[in-house]
Amino acid sequence: MTSSRLPLLLALLTLLMGGVALYFFVRLNRATQELKLARQQVLARDRVIYRQEGARRRAEADAPGRATGADTVKVEPPAAAVFADELGTLTGEQLSDLMKAGLPEDPEAFLKQDLRKHQAELLPAGTMGGTTRVTDARILTRHYVLAAYEDGHTAGHAVLRYDVRGPGQVEWRKLDAGAE
Repeated sequence: MTSSRLPLLLALLTLLMGGVALYFFVRLNRATQELKLARQQVLARDRVIYRQEGARRRAEADAPGRATGADTVKVEPPAAAVFADELGTLTGEQLSDLMKAGLPEDPEAFLKQDLRKHQAELLPAGTMGGTTRVTDARILTRHYVLAAYEDGHTAGHAVLRYDVRGPGQVEWRKLDAGAE
């Protein structure tokens, strides 16, 4: 009698395991959808924050040196310093566009890493046996990068153009480069 129950027991166990697998598959899909929605909300929030920051900076620029108290004056950095800090900061919309084009979660980090992989073919050859390498890269827009480089003897800057050709695929072109 126990041998006749064994196939029934195996069938029930298989059915139970299939149900558990289906349950976890549904939960995984739901979690994936919730994560995608959360990412979209974060990008939307970042866009709002970026716009608010821009409006705040414009308002502060319209009233330079405005007194903040009875005997205090607000000290602001020169416009060139603020510009240099903002140089290479993509907007939330630009980041979203790059991710839609096929770049991973952090497009700026991916582009900088990919640039370092292709630096030998994009930058001038090193002098006196040095190897040219990127020391700093600023992603300016959806298509342009400003890269600082050096080889231990000579330093310079290069303006590069990149185009996203597919998931994780970037095509680079040097537009201009020169030693300092």
